[in-house]
Amino acid sequence: MPFYEIIHHINLTRQQRETLAREITTLHSKAFSAPSYFVNIKFSPSHNASILAPSSPVVPEYFIAGKARPHPNLIFAHVRSGASRSNDAFAKLAEDIENIWDEVVGLPSFQPSGHPAQTHPESHGMGGGQEGGEKGRDWSDERRLQAVYIVPGLVARESGLRIPEAGGEREWLQANWGTFQRRADEGDEDMRRLMGEVEGRGKTNPGGQNAE
Repeated sequence: MPFYEIIHHINLTRQQRETLAREITTLHSKAFSAPSYFVNIKFSPSHNASILAPSSPVVPEYFIAGKARPHPNLIFAHVRSGASRSNDAFAKLAEDIENIWDEVVGLPSFQPSGHPAQTHPESHGMGGGQEGGEKGRDWSDERRLQAVYIVPGLVARESGLRIPEAGGEREWLQANWGTFQRRADEGDEDMRRLMGEVEGRGKTNPGGQNAE
């Protein structure tokens, strides 16, 4: 249901990509009770070019304040909106994503002395940092995540199904359970995994009744 695009200037190894995808999927799934099967994540590497000289044959692709800049690392999260999803919840999601990124790329935090310290030592990645919400760090480090953009209001179809509004997942699962079962019986492994995950969470059951 959500679609995350990770636009990265730095090179990410396969292991780093898999870890980012796994951790962000788990974070979103737990935060909003969304089946992990519907969490989509795409990695989009940008051109690894520094600030462009006027004589450069490369056309700049990123600008800040009207000036060409090296392309930063960005994450766009297109998510569903709803009464159950507050701006505070989205702000927490963005902060947690930033912390996951820092952990995966090995970005150290910096003390006022300028000496590197352990990354988010007090919280191991979730909501850490110095007092006032500012993390001490080297802002020129190319591994830094420039921004996390949460874009609510997603309306889409996925796997041939209309996705539910936020907060209507249980009813949607029950209404489509027969479709999931049929497709699983036809060999759709994704549907089998989806059903197994849902049953494991106790959200519904094949009979369409709420699990206790």
